Amino acid sequence: MDSLLTSIQVIGPVLLQLSLGWLLRTLRWIKDDTTSNLNDLIFRFFLPVLLFNNIREMDLTMGLSGMLPLTMGIALTAVFLVSYLLFPLIEKDPRKEGVMVQAMFRTSFSIVGIPLLSHMYGEKGTAAATMVLPVLIVLNNVYAVLSLSRHSGKRISIRRMLLHMITNPLIVSSAVGLLFLWLKIQLPQPIHVGLKQVGGITSPLALIVLGASLRWQGIRDNQKQLIQTLVIRQAIIPAIMFIAACLLHYTKESMAVMLVTFGCPVAIGAYPMAVAMGGDGQLAAGQVVLTTIGSMFSFLFLFWIGMALGLL
Repeated sequence: MDSLLTSIQVIGPVLLQLSLGWLLRTLRWIKDDTTSNLNDLIFRFFLPVLLFNNIREMDLTMGLSGMLPLTMGIALTAVFLVSYLLFPLIEKDPRKEGVMVQAMFRTSFSIVGIPLLSHMYGEKGTAAATMVLPVLIVLNNVYAVLSLSRHSGKRISIRRMLLHMITNPLIVSSAVGLLFLWLKIQLPQPIHVGLKQVGGITSPLALIVLGASLRWQGIRDNQKQLIQTLVIRQAIIPAIMFIAACLLHYTKESMAVMLVTFGCPVAIGAYPMAVAMGGDGQLAAGQVVLTTIGSMFSFLFLFWIGMALGLL
């Protein structure tokens, strides 16, 4: 019972903030163009500030494994490769196939994952999330393009892909944060405090905007694909990663990173990218909605099991 209550305490704030965003949009206090603008602002400014703060202040004596980013990169690559080979056998509509592949690995870790890990382990959880985030950002972008371009008829530009990655605000902020950490640069106190306050806004704002951005479009016409997404994405993949982490004797923080990474809902950015690459945008929108709802229940179950077994 204690582990169940603890799991609810971890999931509760995230679910509340998502619900608040949905309620504010329902009351029309947040308009459609507002969510679009806020999503762009969060990606370009608030998340980079949060990531910069986390990296430059990272405590290297916390005992986190330096192999964690590599391990997560290998796991994400494995999920992509299996999905890339499997879904052509399952889904015959090429516009839906790439969207299904993208949904298997592209998660909203930066929006949902960081708050969850922070609630679970405080600064150590935030540091663990920060370590793996740059790797996830790079691989998610590369694999998303590969997934959606297979049947789009659009030629992949390696130069454009590399340019897009190195100018990604999250990658830039990570690099600057690492530079500050390596050179042990200390910011003046007023700037330090100001940036910390701005970074503190990020997680609740991002979750509220995510809740306000959820749309029910495309669910009725893609029931089969959405059921497949939910079962594989929110049950099978997290369960496999849970078992793998147990076999590798992960620490509690590393175990949590593994579960949160592959248990997070489909990233909201999957929808505009699917549309831009000629994929089924309605399906992508439905995946974001249902996995966001489904992830709250799957997280609750996984955290409860993990805590009951003393693994989290």
